[in-house]
Amino acid sequence: MPGIPSSDTDLWPDSWRRDPEPRYRLSAWTIGVVLVVIPVVFAVILLGEANVSGAGYAIAVAVIGALILSIGVESRLRLRHDGAEPVTTAEENGRMGLVVPYSRRLHVLITAMMSAIALLLMMVAVDAADSGGFYLWAALALVFASFPVLLLRRKYALGHLHVSPDGVLHRGWTFRSFLPWSGIDMVHPMQTDGPDILVTARDGTPWEREQLTRLWRADKPAELPGDHGQPKPAIHIPGKYLAADPALVLAALVFYGNRPEARAELGTDAALHRVRAAAFDA
Repeated sequence: MPGIPSSDTDLWPDSWRRDPEPRYRLSAWTIGVVLVVIPVVFAVILLGEANVSGAGYAIAVAVIGALILSIGVESRLRLRHDGAEPVTTAEENGRMGLVVPYSRRLHVLITAMMSAIALLLMMVAVDAADSGGFYLWAALALVFASFPVLLLRRKYALGHLHVSPDGVLHRGWTFRSFLPWSGIDMVHPMQTDGPDILVTARDGTPWEREQLTRLWRADKPAELPGDHGQPKPAIHIPGKYLAADPALVLAALVFYGNRPEARAELGTDAALHRVRAAAFDA
C-alpha cells in the first residue's frame, strides 16, 4: 500500500506545511482587533455613558469574538498537537481498536460559541419585544439553541477515529464513515487548509457512511469522483481536528495498512505502545 516512510525520526511528510499559512495569522489578528478589542473599547465607552444595555451587547460580541479567535488558533495555528497521549483503546461495534479523538478543546469552544450566540440572540429578542421583532429574533435564537440539543442526542459529538482489525471507522462531528482493510489501497498525506490524511479504497468496496444530522452539518463523508458516476470509497481525516499528532496517526495507518499480519494487535496494549513509541519500523 503506498504511503510515507515510517522509519524516519521525523514523521511529518514533506507535502504538509510545517508552519501555519501567513493568511491564518493575519486572520487571527484581524478577528482579535475587530471582534474583541474594538467591542471591549466600545463597552468601556458605553459604561462611561451609563449605557449598560449597549455595553452588555458589546461585551457579548467580544466574548463571541474571543471564542471564534480561540477556535481559529486551535484548528489553524496549532499544527502539532499533543503527541500520542490522547490515543487510547476502546470497543466500538463489538470490536476493540485504537481510538484517536478529536480535540476536546475545540469541541468545548465550538459548543460555547454556539451557546453564546443563542444567548445574544435571545437578548436581542427580549429587547425587540416592544417593537414587534421578538418572534424573528426568538426563532433565530432557538435555531442556535438547537445545537446543544444535538449534543445531548449525540448527533453532534466529539469526533474520533477507531482503527480495528476490521478497518478504519471515522466518526466526524456529524457523520460516520467506515472502510474495511480488505478494500483500502492507499493512505497518504494531503495538504488542504491543514495537514489532512486521505484513505482511499478500490471501487466497489463496501462503504458504510451516514450523515447524522439535518441541521448543523459541520462536515460530511468524503466525496471523490469514482467510476460510473459513483463516489469513490474514501475517508478524509482533517488533521487540524485531531487531538494527537496527525503525522503519528498517518504513520500508524500506513503501518497497519502495509502489514495485515499486525492488525490483530489493534485494540491491545501492544498497538497502543507501538503508536506512543512511534515504533513503525518493525
